[in-house]
Amino acid sequence: MCIRDSSYNDLGSFNKGICLLRIYGDICKDICQEKSKQYASTLMSIGHAYHGQIEYDKALEFYHRCERIRATVFGTSHPEYAQTLYQIGRIYRKQGELEKSFSYFERCAFIQMANRSNEYAATLNSMGTILRINGDYDKALQSFEKSQRIYATAFGNKDPHYAISLICIGIYHQERADIAKALGYFETSEKILATSLGKLHSDYGRILCLIGNIYYMKKVYHDCLLYTSDAADDLLCVDLGCRRIIKKK
Repeated sequence: MCIRDSSYNDLGSFNKGICLLRIYGDICKDICQEKSKQYASTLMSIGHAYHGQIEYDKALEFYHRCERIRATVFGTSHPEYAQTLYQIGRIYRKQGELEKSFSYFERCAFIQMANRSNEYAATLNSMGTILRINGDYDKALQSFEKSQRIYATAFGNKDPHYAISLICIGIYHQERADIAKALGYFETSEKILATSLGKLHSDYGRILCLIGNIYYMKKVYHDCLLYTSDAADDLLCVDLGCRRIIKKK
């Protein structure tokens, strides 16, 4: 039983979902015992629900409880234990505790690498992001490019996972003031995401905003408005989802 972040968009549904998960958790606890993989999965789902509602302290509480059970049930070299470490690392990163976050990502990456898991690529992107934020640009680029190679081998270069790695590399070049390279990575990613996910997907919206920001940095404001819906005046545009087209008077 798993709850995606977007499952509870309003508080009433969220509270109902949490209530149901807690009931399910109590059943698992009674039937399967507290230290069971089923109970651990329920704790993980409750953590996801709180994570989605930006209640990070509560999410951490349930992720850590899940971590302890999975360490006992599976051992500390199991992929499901690594998954828990990854979620904890995400929360610490969002709370601004980058050192703690990197530590969890690093432990997660070690397990994933040993198990030859494709999820190792996502962890590399997360580690690269922290390295980039901390100004360790060379190591950040190494992480991003390694992730890109893993995704290319596993899924091909038309897959959304591959496109996300291109976005990470593009952001790296943007921060290094290499605007031309950044735009190249973003535009390639846009084509992949438009085909693989469609133009109404949130990741496609994100890449349009990134491209729009590049044009803003280049002071090409007309193209910036074409890509960045938030920058266009509602009275002068037609809304086509994430992208807007400027109307001439």
